[in-house]
Amino acid sequence: MTMPCLVANQIKKSFGSLQALKGVDLTVESGEIHALLGENGAGKTTLMNILFGLLSPDSGSLDLDGKPYRPESPRDAMAAGVGMVHQHFMLVPTLTVLENILLGENPFSLHRPEESGNRIAERMIDLSFNLPLERRIEDLSVGERQRVEIFKALWRGANLLILDEPTAVLAPQEVEDLFRLLRDLKDRGCSILFISHKLEEIQDLCDRVTLLRRGETVGEFEVSQVDRDELTRRLLGRELVSSERDRQGNEVDRPPFLLKPKGGARAKLQGDWTCEVHPGQITAIAGIEGNGQRELAEAVVGVSETDRVSVEVDGSFFPDGSVPRIRAGIGLISEDRQRTGLVPEFTIEENLALKDIGQRPWSKNGWLARSSSRQTAADLIDRFGVHPSEPNRLASELSGGNQQKVVVAREISRDHQLLVAFNPTRGLDVGACETVYEALLGDAKEGAAILLITTELEDALRLADRLYVLFGGRLTEIHREDWTAERLGLAMLGEHEGREG
Repeated sequence: MTMPCLVANQIKKSFGSLQALKGVDLTVESGEIHALLGENGAGKTTLMNILFGLLSPDSGSLDLDGKPYRPESPRDAMAAGVGMVHQHFMLVPTLTVLENILLGENPFSLHRPEESGNRIAERMIDLSFNLPLERRIEDLSVGERQRVEIFKALWRGANLLILDEPTAVLAPQEVEDLFRLLRDLKDRGCSILFISHKLEEIQDLCDRVTLLRRGETVGEFEVSQVDRDELTRRLLGRELVSSERDRQGNEVDRPPFLLKPKGGARAKLQGDWTCEVHPGQITAIAGIEGNGQRELAEAVVGVSETDRVSVEVDGSFFPDGSVPRIRAGIGLISEDRQRTGLVPEFTIEENLALKDIGQRPWSKNGWLARSSSRQTAADLIDRFGVHPSEPNRLASELSGGNQQKVVVAREISRDHQLLVAFNPTRGLDVGACETVYEALLGDAKEGAAILLITTELEDALRLADRLYVLFGGRLTEIHREDWTAERLGLAMLGEHEGREG
């Protein structure tokens, strides 16, 4: 019988009083694609960081290819044959593909680029990688950048690849290309640990799946022997009720919000387009990361440093600047929860009250209303399934997914006319995604105008009344007959003949 590539036995890890891993077991066989699936706060990130030498376990054992494995740094992990491709790429944009691959190697390699380049080119041919060594990273597509990261790990001798949410930034066509590459690597004997929230991808690609819940292993399954409903049930410990979309939207007798870019020397948003966001409806803007989504979201709220967008309703314009626009009823669910969504040093309760601290139920007569504030926070924590659930827990102690739940809970619960939801489900498990879907649909049903800016095509197709694609800073409206994954994927890659918004 073939020896497993990786065996993790009863791995435990605590951060102060928070026990992130309570005894995790994981076995990755040689030459298999193994999925790691878990709800937010299940411990996936902590386990990945232990496997790659970024954290040390409190107890438990790791074996790699039958030998004890205890990396104390990423360098130790790479030397042992473990490579990791992070969701946010670790590349230098202004350097070439070749220079990025050679970074961190023996300085001799950098002084002999032709010799090193020839060896790398030969290895690329052998592994069926087609990457232009002389081009700068900033000139590559997102999918090409990801392949550079994968090749870089293989070039350094990785036999076990850890991929953290690798499809989160890709168009459907790029996902297909990635899966073909991973299957080819598997056939060559490479083992792959695939971390994902997307059940359909796991069923399409992976051989086996390990489920984590609240820091413990709750099951290991052959993917071919378990269906999506069973995986969801075991993952969440309950049945999942899906929110259904009324494709007709809501009839609200109010004029739409009209969004138009103002241009500028450094502006990412280009062209003469208008985006209509109707009250009572969800207007979705799909696109691959890096095409102006962040700039658009921040410009609508008035916090962008490079772009400005006018917001007009029935001939009247919203004032520029974030404070006037927030006061006028524009809200933002930020993708970057660490930079603009939360204050990590504040408690969950304080973060929920952040934008309305001087108003009820958070305060009364200028004083913090401790009882009603704590109860309101507890209600929102319960509604959105934040874990740990203590209102006085620091936001910095939460997993990324649970931090995102706090941001969504705060913004959905506030009074607003226009809500900009920028990648609201990024990093969320399937159950939390349903909670966000339900909240956005409910918000629209009550008359709010929702602008959903997302790199998740499933979110756009699931929720949208009106759909646009953003590519290269230009907005194109997509007619409903073209609302298919294939056609939208082409539009996201700039290969769709549509009508500029």
